Amino acid sequence: MQTETQTAESTATGAELITWDLSDLYPTIGEGQFSADFERITNDADTFAQSWRGRLATLSDDEFLSMLQQLEHIYTTAGRLSSRVYLEWTTRSDDEQLIAWLHRVEERLVHVRQELVFVPIEIRTMPLQAFQRLLDSPLLGHYRHWLEFNRSFAEHTLSEAEERLEAELDVVGINAWTKLFDQVHARQRYNIENEYVPLQRILRQLQDAGRRRRNIAADALSAGLEQQVPLLSYIVNWC
Repeated sequence: MQTETQTAESTATGAELITWDLSDLYPTIGEGQFSADFERITNDADTFAQSWRGRLATLSDDEFLSMLQQLEHIYTTAGRLSSRVYLEWTTRSDDEQLIAWLHRVEERLVHVRQELVFVPIEIRTMPLQAFQRLLDSPLLGHYRHWLEFNRSFAEHTLSEAEERLEAELDVVGINAWTKLFDQVHARQRYNIENEYVPLQRILRQLQDAGRRRRNIAADALSAGLEQQVPLLSYIVNWC
């Protein structure tokens, strides 16, 4: 008769064969198209701001569409860069080179965010008649929901100087605490029957069908977290 543990260990779920293919974002980090986009995105954001800042309320429908398409391209590139590094980091969160790239991308995108912040501000503060004209334009129909969503925050919009400052402080604000929290867990190792394993292994074993294996993982998790109580408590209290 098989024990619960033996049955659980011999049962495949299909998840064992699942791997992430991040090549649709970028084949590699720090070279090729990734490197080109990383170097170019700052200039793209600067050029965009120089071309459109202060003009949104007076643009024709064709001009506004061109502006939105350029903005969408920058946003998409920023999302690809950030996602590629972050997803890779979640699988190798103790890799020093990946951590360095995570910081570099974040700092670069703060500048991009600062240069683009005028767009939602001008959309939220332009005269109602000008905004309604944009909503009624068939040419801008694809972006109607995005425009309405941005305008809904009109009462809560700060000045551009304040919004730029918020973006700059974000690096050392709650995001910094969140990153420290993630890095603490990334470096922590948990003792499972004299084998020291990362958190991901513990979390997988907590979902195991075998009760004994779940209990072992839970005990290891509790013992490991107890070593970090002062630091983790400090982080959670600040966040």
